[in-house]
Amino acid sequence: MIHINGGAELERLKLESIRRESIESTFNVIAKRGDLTRAELAKATGLSLMTIGKSVELLERNLALMSYKKPTESPGRKSAVCSLNKNCVMLIYDLSAAPNRLYIRDLTLGGVAEYDFDPENPIETEMTAFVEYLSERNVIGTACVVPDNNGDIASGFTDKLGRLPELVVSRTAARAIAHDSSNEVETGVYIFIENESKTDGAIVRNGRVIVGDHGDAVRVDHLIELLGSLDVSIAAISMVIDPGLIHIEFGAGEQQNADRLRDNLTRLIDKSKCEIVVCAIPSGSETAEGAARLLRDQWVRGLK
Repeated sequence: MIHINGGAELERLKLESIRRESIESTFNVIAKRGDLTRAELAKATGLSLMTIGKSVELLERNLALMSYKKPTESPGRKSAVCSLNKNCVMLIYDLSAAPNRLYIRDLTLGGVAEYDFDPENPIETEMTAFVEYLSERNVIGTACVVPDNNGDIASGFTDKLGRLPELVVSRTAARAIAHDSSNEVETGVYIFIENESKTDGAIVRNGRVIVGDHGDAVRVDHLIELLGSLDVSIAAISMVIDPGLIHIEFGAGEQQNADRLRDNLTRLIDKSKCEIVVCAIPSGSETAEGAARLLRDQWVRGLK
């Protein structure tokens, strides 16, 4: 009897996992490809029309999707098209920037608005600057981007905010996720050479940052302490995880160091299996994009 009950529980967990994957696959295909009919979703995901129908209904019930009839000149029944609901928005507080900034991103990750704000009085800023935008929108979550190695800053901030954010993420991890979204690789290593004394990095696998048991796997400075140098550290990582991409970004005056790192890595790893890219750190809000992507994925995984 115990064996039967145990088997039934495993079967239930298996079915629930399949259901979760179906919901996430349905949402992610629309997020990546744009508006699609249920038949197009079934073809893109490999799922049955019945499974797609159940996933779409759950996503619509949670306001993640909206359906509309696509205009057509041909007669006959028009197919319903599924679209991300842009009235669902996320608040992203970037506490790693100076000045601190508050972003609103919708489910497409498009920017709705952004403002500088006073971290000493975020409630007043939110109520005055964003009431116009938020009055007719559904806020699905809040994320805080914090400086690397200083996650404690979120605690004092959330006390003033009046609620706990659904996500707290480091600046480096958010940036790595933002860049990873544009690369078709399963695993990527992202290195950010800010200046001579500051180098950070993160490993991203299947859209998620690898953080380890203690959350320190993204700490490149810890790896350098253990292994002796940045190039040896990254080469050692590559031997273990076999990344498809090593992405190196450099700040002002650091291109020579970035190029040297690339040349050393070219000698240490098999370049035929791993692309090595070097580029300047772009200006913009990649931290907000990465945090919004993580928050959106977390929200979709929790839908019931």
